Amino acid sequence: MSNIKKGKKIFKICVLGDNKVGKSFFINSYLTSVNQKNIKIFNDKNKIEITKQFKNQNYVIKITEFSSKEEKNIKEKLDESNCVFIIFNMNDRDSFDNLFNKWIIFLRENIHYDRLIIILGNYYNINLKNKFLITDEDEMKKLSEISEVKFIFYEIGNKTKDEKIELIDNLIKEAEEYEIKEGIYDKKQKEKCQIF
Repeated sequence: MSNIKKGKKIFKICVLGDNKVGKSFFINSYLTSVNQKNIKIFNDKNKIEITKQFKNQNYVIKITEFSSKEEKNIKEKLDESNCVFIIFNMNDRDSFDNLFNKWIIFLRENIHYDRLIIILGNYYNINLKNKFLITDEDEMKKLSEISEVKFIFYEIGNKTKDEKIELIDNLIKEAEEYEIKEGIYDKKQKEKCQIF
């Protein structure tokens, strides 16, 4: 569960995905729900801190974006995080293959990630949505059932900006509930770690 500091819960999210799958666009959609004075963008531009109130709770939401598993501090940030978003392009076979062959394997074998994994399917080109869609929700559910790494899947290419904002707010609460259910919060309290 999120660490509490001066009445605010600290919640850390890592956003993973290949280049040009819509990570920054997705994050920027969320930023529109926040007053500019409550947004802090760091020099490396892949780290953002948001102060926001929703669902009757004040949050400090820390978002760090990674396009490569070789990037500096990725393991450290993942270890500190409350949940991870993996974004892939539903119109691109390489992006879909990398979802499992690159990112999921990395989380399973290198990180042994035990928090909530949320996979987000985006459309790089909305006009290709109905012409060339690599996967769908039913297939992703089946893959989650047989995968050694459990995850939940949401399609975001068909969502409006407001729907994306609501989705992220709901996913933060879901990740908190997951940590309590799985006993991760108690474990992290003992280790004195903060949650993403």
